[in-house]
Amino acid sequence: MCWPTATRSPPNRLPPPPSAVPGRPLPRAAPGRRLRAGSSAMRKGEPRTLPHFSAAFFMSDTPLVKTPESRHRIYFQDCDQLGHLNNARYLDYFLNAREDHTTKHYALNLGQLAREQRAAWVITKHQISYLKPANHADEVLIRTQLIHFDNTSLVVEMQMLDHDGLRLKALLWSEMAFLDLTTGRRADHSDALMDMLEGLDVNEIEYEPDGFDERIRTLRQHFKAQRKRAGQPEE
Repeated sequence: MCWPTATRSPPNRLPPPPSAVPGRPLPRAAPGRRLRAGSSAMRKGEPRTLPHFSAAFFMSDTPLVKTPESRHRIYFQDCDQLGHLNNARYLDYFLNAREDHTTKHYALNLGQLAREQRAAWVITKHQISYLKPANHADEVLIRTQLIHFDNTSLVVEMQMLDHDGLRLKALLWSEMAFLDLTTGRRADHSDALMDMLEGLDVNEIEYEPDGFDERIRTLRQHFKAQRKRAGQPEE
C-alpha cells in the first residue's frame, strides 16, 4: 500500500552531473540528505531508477491536500467480545482510508502503476499504538499524511480520532519501500515522483526513525490543548 502525490507539471531536466566533468570526484550525500533519483551520488549496484511516470498516474486537478481525512463507522464484525475494534482490524481501517485518500485527492492508480511500470510500494514495517478504544458503531475520523521520504522509501503517518477530531484513539507509522516488481529489489523514485513527494511531505513533523513514542506524546499534548479550547472535559 502506498502513497504519493498530486498532479504537477513535469520537472525541468537537471543539468549534467558533476561526474561528467573529467577529473572531478563524485559527490557524496550528507547524512539524511534526500538525493534525486539518478543522482551522480548513486553508486553502481544501488537501486536502479525506473522510467518517468506518465500523466495518467496523476490525474487530479484539485488543490493539493497534504493531510486528507475521512469518517468511518466501526462495524460489529470488526469488534471483539467487549465491543471494541479488534487490534488486528485497525490496520484495515487505516490502510483502506489511505487508499481512499490517494484515490480521491491524488487520483493515483496503484494497480495501473504496478501493471505498466512494474513497480509498487510495499510495506516493510508498522509501528502502532492503541490509546483509546474505538467502539462498535462509533464514527471515527482518520487522517493520513506523508512525513518522510527518500530515494527508495517513504513513511506515512495515520491517525484515528474521535468524531470531533479532538481525541487520539490510535497512531500508525507505515514504512514502505519502492520495489521493481521484475527483480524484487528496491528501485529509485523518478525525478517526477521525488518532486511530487516533496510537495506532499509535511515538513512541520520532524521525523526520526526512533521517534514514534515522542510523536505520541506531542500529539496527545496537542489534542489536550484543543479540547481545553473547545471546552470539553477530560475523561
